[in-house]
Amino acid sequence: MKRYIRVISLIIIIAGLLIYNINKPRNYKEEYSLDNYSITEEYHKSDKYYSFKLVKDEYIFYFARNYSFSKKRKLIKSISEEVNDKTVCINVDILKNSSETICSNQEEYTSLRVLNDDKKEVLSTYEDVKVYDKSYKYYEWNGYGFTDIINHKEYKILKKENYDNNLSYKFDDYIIFANYDDKNEFKLFYLFNTKTNKFEKIKLKDSISFDSYFQGIYKDKLYIFDKNNSIQYGIGIKNKKVTKTSNSDGALYYDGKIETKPLNTFKYNNLLFTNDNFINYSINNDSLYYSYIGSDLKIKLFDNVQYIIKESNNKVLFLSNGYVYEIDIYNNEVKLLLESMEWEFHYNSQIYIF
Repeated sequence: MKRYIRVISLIIIIAGLLIYNINKPRNYKEEYSLDNYSITEEYHKSDKYYSFKLVKDEYIFYFARNYSFSKKRKLIKSISEEVNDKTVCINVDILKNSSETICSNQEEYTSLRVLNDDKKEVLSTYEDVKVYDKSYKYYEWNGYGFTDIINHKEYKILKKENYDNNLSYKFDDYIIFANYDDKNEFKLFYLFNTKTNKFEKIKLKDSISFDSYFQGIYKDKLYIFDKNNSIQYGIGIKNKKVTKTSNSDGALYYDGKIETKPLNTFKYNNLLFTNDNFINYSINNDSLYYSYIGSDLKIKLFDNVQYIIKESNNKVLFLSNGYVYEIDIYNNEVKLLLESMEWEFHYNSQIYIF
């Protein structure tokens, strides 16, 4: 009887190992053809995403998805194509999910979006800001602190009004900004918690020039470079301690890996850390573009864009001529969120969305 149980147990263990090995994520590359397109399908284990390169004649298209690993192969089951003169538009079916529509005229890539010209219902208004969607928490810089647009509440910390909030950075549920009550240099950061709507002070040992810029986050620190004094500081996100992270050899820079670059590189250029996002967004010549990880192809999303407010994987929120819109890459609609004519002329570091 015991021998029988041991045999059964061994069979179960072997079967379990076989199933695990079959479904275990692994890099793979599969090449196949569908509807006259040559497709290169890859799974990238380290970054946990699929990429799909489609080629037909001189036209090249690229899609990516951060789906969970599947033992299935040849995941594209259909391709929808529309041809208008030299412009070719396609969308593909990936694991029964339709992709966005991408168009190419061999000079640039665009992704078709539907903007409803009929204004949505105004859900609420505060001063000159109209709210069309309450899916997010909206804050606006009010010169002394921040205004909760939906709840019509103001939170102030500064003694003197400061029209701009250029030296600020948004991360997680926080907004960090310099103490604008000081002049030329400051020795205090304010940290605004949007969950509690309270301010916290982060004191500095050294004075930092207002001629500084935030570079980005690496691990548990937010980095800022003081161009006037050629010094880089790291602000601990958890412990709120500020430490000097540069020396005569240079300052830290993150571009997929951490490295040291000469101080003049940061002093004469606003050198920002690159991020590890699955989808990256950028503005070029007032147009909003996106690109997938692993691809240099930039796809135009929207024209007349002044400012990217929030980006999170397949969603991007941005300002265009006084209107705040949201685009989800995976569908073809543009959602109107907010409107303020003031933002048409003054918008930099004014709007924060959580």
